[in-house]
Amino acid sequence: MAEQAFSESPEEQVGEQGDAPATGGHAPARGTHTVSADPSTASVTSETPDGLDEDNRLPFNVVGIGASAGGVEACVELLDHLPAETGLAYFVVLHLLADQKSHLREILARHAKMQVQEIESGTGVEPNRVYVAPPNALVRIERGVLHLEKPDGENARRAIDFFLRSLASDQKNRVIGVILSGMDSDGALGLRAIKGEGGITMVQTPESAQYPDMPRSSISVDHVDIVAAPSAIAIHLVDVARQSRETNLRLLEDGAAPAGEDHQFARILSLMRNVSGVDFRLYKPGTIRRRIARRMILHRIDTLGTYASFLQTNPKELRDLQEDTLINVTTFFRDPELFEVFKNKLLPRIFENRDSSQQLRIWVAGCSTGEEVYSFAICVLEYLTGDAAEPAIQIFGTDASEQSINKARAGVYPDTISADVSPERLRRFFVKSEKGFQINKRIRDLCIFARQNLCNDPPFSRMDVISCRNVLIYFGSELQQHVIPTFHYALRPDGFLILGAAETIREFADLFLSTDRRHKIFARTGGNSSRPMLDVLPRSVTLENGAVAQLRAPESWGDLELQRAADRILLARYGPPAAVVNDRLEILQTRGRTNLFLELRPGAATLDLLRMVRENIATQVSAAVRRAIDEDIPVQVEGLQVADGEVTRKATLEVLPIHSGGHRSRCFLVVFVPSRPPSEREHAVRGGTSPAIAAADQDRLLAQLQNDLSSTKLYLQSLLEERDAKNQELISANEEIQSANEELQSTNEELETTKEELQSANEELHTVNDELQNRNVILTQTSNDLLNLLNSVNLPVLMLSNDLAIRHFAAPSQRVINVRPSDIGRPFSELRVNLNIDDLTPLFNEVLETLGSREIEVQDRDGHWHLLRVRPYRTADNKIEGLVVALVDIDQLRRIQQELRVARDFSRSVIQGVPLPLVVVDSEFKIRATNRAFCALTHLTGSDLEKRVLPSLTGALWGLDEKLRKNLEKLREAPAVGESWQFEHTTPGENPKTFSILGCILQPDGEQFSLITIEDITAHKEAERVLKSDKDRLASEVEVTTQALGRSQDELRALTASLFSSQEEERRRIARELHDDVSQRLAALEMDGDQVENNLPPEAGVAKEAIRRIRAQIGELSEDVRLMSHRLHPSIIEDLGLTPALRSLTEEFGRRENMIATFSSDGASNALPLEIATALYRIAQEALRNVAKHAGQTHARVSLKSMRQGMQLQVADFGAGFTPDREQPGLGLLSMEERARHIGASFHVHSAAGEGTRITVDVPLASVKSTENSADAI
Repeated sequence: MAEQAFSESPEEQVGEQGDAPATGGHAPARGTHTVSADPSTASVTSETPDGLDEDNRLPFNVVGIGASAGGVEACVELLDHLPAETGLAYFVVLHLLADQKSHLREILARHAKMQVQEIESGTGVEPNRVYVAPPNALVRIERGVLHLEKPDGENARRAIDFFLRSLASDQKNRVIGVILSGMDSDGALGLRAIKGEGGITMVQTPESAQYPDMPRSSISVDHVDIVAAPSAIAIHLVDVARQSRETNLRLLEDGAAPAGEDHQFARILSLMRNVSGVDFRLYKPGTIRRRIARRMILHRIDTLGTYASFLQTNPKELRDLQEDTLINVTTFFRDPELFEVFKNKLLPRIFENRDSSQQLRIWVAGCSTGEEVYSFAICVLEYLTGDAAEPAIQIFGTDASEQSINKARAGVYPDTISADVSPERLRRFFVKSEKGFQINKRIRDLCIFARQNLCNDPPFSRMDVISCRNVLIYFGSELQQHVIPTFHYALRPDGFLILGAAETIREFADLFLSTDRRHKIFARTGGNSSRPMLDVLPRSVTLENGAVAQLRAPESWGDLELQRAADRILLARYGPPAAVVNDRLEILQTRGRTNLFLELRPGAATLDLLRMVRENIATQVSAAVRRAIDEDIPVQVEGLQVADGEVTRKATLEVLPIHSGGHRSRCFLVVFVPSRPPSEREHAVRGGTSPAIAAADQDRLLAQLQNDLSSTKLYLQSLLEERDAKNQELISANEEIQSANEELQSTNEELETTKEELQSANEELHTVNDELQNRNVILTQTSNDLLNLLNSVNLPVLMLSNDLAIRHFAAPSQRVINVRPSDIGRPFSELRVNLNIDDLTPLFNEVLETLGSREIEVQDRDGHWHLLRVRPYRTADNKIEGLVVALVDIDQLRRIQQELRVARDFSRSVIQGVPLPLVVVDSEFKIRATNRAFCALTHLTGSDLEKRVLPSLTGALWGLDEKLRKNLEKLREAPAVGESWQFEHTTPGENPKTFSILGCILQPDGEQFSLITIEDITAHKEAERVLKSDKDRLASEVEVTTQALGRSQDELRALTASLFSSQEEERRRIARELHDDVSQRLAALEMDGDQVENNLPPEAGVAKEAIRRIRAQIGELSEDVRLMSHRLHPSIIEDLGLTPALRSLTEEFGRRENMIATFSSDGASNALPLEIATALYRIAQEALRNVAKHAGQTHARVSLKSMRQGMQLQVADFGAGFTPDREQPGLGLLSMEERARHIGASFHVHSAAGEGTRITVDVPLASVKSTENSADAI
């Protein structure tokens, strides 16, 4: 069993229908609400619905959709496949930026066939609508009305969980939860709450999600019904909406029984009991019907009969239905206030005046997957922190679901628990793992989990605390009346019972005292109690005539209560006095007025029947009861006489055996049936009787007395016979006792001897136990060392048993050998190792046979090389118990070896390819290597030169021996790697030659070598001499030319400035003429054409059309002249400034070139000198012209902004771009650069192929001021 997603209001009582009463709170103002007859077309006409059902739910199903990153596309795909009318209401909650306006409603409205609106506080819910959550707000729903709240703390990150939990709490099983693409794990807890309330959960497949984190997290909590793409989810939603309109399913969803299908419902319950052993007939039928309806909708089944047949052939579905019915929804520290009360109030009371050796025992009944059990354990350890003597602790968790118990035992929970567990507790009590968080060993050792059925399994005992939260709300009244006394029996006298917020102790107020009404904590009261028994099978009572009356549970628990009330009235009013006794004649129960027949005797109180029955009828009652016990038959005795005041009344005694089921001892019903008292008329008749009648009465009285005397004699005779038999038994028993006494004396002597032997053995066991404890400590330490070694070593290590099964492995083995923790004990041959080798089994068998080590080089599937080392696993006593397999990464070594081979080949090729004569000598100056150029220089072959001494060779050839030997010896005496020397040598004779000798020292692998080049530089020396002469001559000529160029550059800059000024002046003049002359004349010509057209007669249609065309062409020509005038000289610069001019230029460029051209400015000053403004304008104009001609793009951007050092103009496009270093700049770029230089600005071009071009002009503040001063001076 598990809990609901939200705790219910403490003031509510457990209802008969539904899982739990609705959560209390402030109800909104109610208005008019109209619902159509068809639930699929229900409409709401007010924001505060009135048409809620008896559980305060909307009359139609609702869909909560949560998403994050990539969720907009998924929502669009989902809405594209939904029809306009499904009868469902949709809520979309996405993670949106808090500081930006959301356009989500507009985006979804373009794709949805339904109306889409943004949620506001107080919004009512209607079907066939999509409600979108606004940014920076949390959405909750209460009684069908949406409300907004400001996010705070953890809730801000879990807006989807917050809404889905609220939706599940308010709308129960009418909720469908959908999680789409997104990051993080928001939404998983919300789906868990929906599943707990009997709703349906759907998740987008991670493969189809742009960001799969949220779908994967939701799937990992095992509360998902459907995993599909958004388009397929839409189809499932339509199917759910269609099936929800089916009458039978609608009744089941509301917890009611469809007409004529009660036997099918009983058939399903029987199938469930056969699988789980849990009798679900004792649960609330409404809850089970809702769960069945949910499964039927998922499988598209419309009738209970069809579903029952489906269950018979599908065991998996039967198990799934059982798990759904055993609602396994819970969280860590659910209702945190309760756990604070437990830690700060309950535990101090429990440990007050308590011996530290006494064990703390807690039982969590219906623990689901164990979160509540571990929550109690954490609170206990937090309370005991710092205590020197920590008591023994045992916390039991039980549940009827085997699957939930297995999860609780594993103690592994997803990352979503961070929403309920503080970071400090996560750090202290959990261990991070691949699957989320795992309970640490200390907490796990305190908790014991077991599968238990509260209906009939025996309970635990001597409990300090029992927590059974939100479990009883799913039980029927009969099962509740059994469970609560069971808890009383299981608790210590000072123990506590904790129930859910919507649960009460019902009529057992004499067993428990409420200590905290808000958190439903009860203290046990009263003395010891026996464990109550609940017979879940049909029960029978054997009557006198042998008939068996079956006591069956009525269809309605309300009928049962009514029947019991009627039975109590009938028994109290008309039933005969009776008592129920066991086979020891102890009175268990009484019925009616038994004071005529039973009475308390003086002395100690007792419930023994023979001690309480009146003395005058004790013999008859004893004889009848003993006969009934011995023969197990009904016994009837008539003619009992008892005194009722002054009147003697007759009665009939009946003793009936009660045949009860189970292991309960036999019981008997002792019934006293008194005769009817004489009426007044009979008394009057008897008062006036004749002597004959009186004599007859005396005869009857005498007969009765004789009968009583005969019964008494028979009773006394039976007592005498019984006494004689007992005496004989006592004589035999005495003899046996005497014999046994002798045997016991002998046995006692043997026991004394055995005791001494046991004492000696006990001493030995103590010694062995101490040794075992020491060994256990050493074993634990060794195990920890091995665990840390395997976890710390950075090598894949695998330990195998003799049969090649996996025993242990180091963490790096998971990647290389492809092994997982679950593979422990698995044969190695079943693994698919990540190595390019077919089968390692022969190698392993060879090592086991030869007991030697083997090493081979292997390559993994990623191309990395490893040294596979296999050795026998030897124990301390030199036994072979398996193998140790290690993989050493030699990939780097292999690569280095390969690089060395390549380097060696490369060096040889380099030596041979060097055009200079090159020789390598060792420390003895012997030649070790030469190249072809050296051989050509010496006119010797490589074999002739090998092992010859270099100084001797060069001395014989060129007289170069002493100087070379000295340099070589100098390096040998004080070697330094990389140190070099160089000298020149000229040979004597008529045709002297000059050689350049260069040497450096090498020390590869510690061995000393010298690398020497001997180059004939005779020709170089002559060339140097000639070059030096030419250089001196050119230097003087360059100096003269440089001075001339300096003067020309200054003149060129002045000329350029004059040219720009003249150009602008000429542009201004031509623009003025075009505007003042040509434009005016064109305007006059257009007016003349208009006059001519008006003067033509109506019949001259052809002429008029020709004149119109001429006028149109004149208009176009006039516009072209205007544009030409504007381009030649934009007067807007002089009139309005640079910023409006650039904006006008950009807009006109975009229209002309059909491009997206944008202009931006940060309010840079328009009061620039005309010269700078004009230059910047021309640069922008030329840059845009280049964009149109070369960029091949449809977007350009112009920006003008102020900077601390001045002003910056930037023109950028996003087109083809070019590489400035590789391409010669065109005239346009040169013109722009020259204009920037003219106004003292820097000019930069940033461009790359395929990345567009950005031109930046930075006008320094000094240039602006200088130009302004110059303008002022002018």
